[in-house]
Amino acid sequence: DAEKVAAYDSFFSYSGTYTIQGDRVAHHVELSLFPNWVGGDQVRRFRVAGDVLDIIARLDEGTPQARTALLSWTRSPRG
Repeated sequence: DAEKVAAYDSFFSYSGTYTIQGDRVAHHVELSLFPNWVGGDQVRRFRVAGDVLDIIARLDEGTPQARTALLSWTRSPRG
């Protein structure tokens, strides 16, 4: 819990490959600030509208701290 609190107070990240099924993306975690995530999957919903990609995560579901996080990217104009 202390590791989670410290990371959430700053940032957290993970990397690896991914697969897509329907409106879900599964990130297959190879590296992470959270050691217990390595080797697992982080599954998120996503949506694409025009040049915008949103990834939606539900964090700490079932706890009083439950919340929804939204990461949104907009494609840069080519020029």
